[in-house]
Amino acid sequence: MVEVNAWLDDTSNTTTLIIGSRFYVKEPFDKLDKRDCIPRRWTTNNVDRTGTWWSSWEKVSGCNYNTKSSSTASYNFQTSQTITKTVSGSFDAGIGSVDGIAKTINGNGGLSLGYSWSTSKTTGFEFTCNINPGDKASVWQQNLMGWADTAQRRCTSGCGEGEWCSDWKFGHIDFPLKGGSQTNQNLGCSSGADSHC
Repeated sequence: MVEVNAWLDDTSNTTTLIIGSRFYVKEPFDKLDKRDCIPRRWTTNNVDRTGTWWSSWEKVSGCNYNTKSSSTASYNFQTSQTITKTVSGSFDAGIGSVDGIAKTINGNGGLSLGYSWSTSKTTGFEFTCNINPGDKASVWQQNLMGWADTAQRRCTSGCGEGEWCSDWKFGHIDFPLKGGSQTNQNLGCSSGADSHC
């Protein structure tokens, strides 16, 4: 805590300090008279654990139709998709930003699992489907996501009253993943009724 206290005394409001799987956000305080004590106020944000999961398959293209009666045809699809983070539980993005959680994870190899964690990701692709005579097809995509369980609390110290912290609030955040040695997305063609055309 000595390192955190030194940082609190020597930094401006709303800046962050990352230590391991935890980051701190210094909170602003109202202007006080010089004779009054100015307490330290900060928020502690902890990344408790992380993991990965595959999203459901999602249609990401329009439809193409093979109007030929006797031969298979190849159709090239071009499209893009944007994936964003989702927050659930008691995580308060106004206290400690989701960006701060992502930065903490990306700075810790044990938490990042070899991927770059982001709050938004846009993918563009070209993909070819072979469509049977008289059939229709569309392209579907599945994305690798990262999940993080978080804990968060507000703390105050100084003015002769010691240190006081609120109870921990627990949250869960799902992030799009980039990079990594393994694929982070799957693409496939669906035809017939499965194409949803």
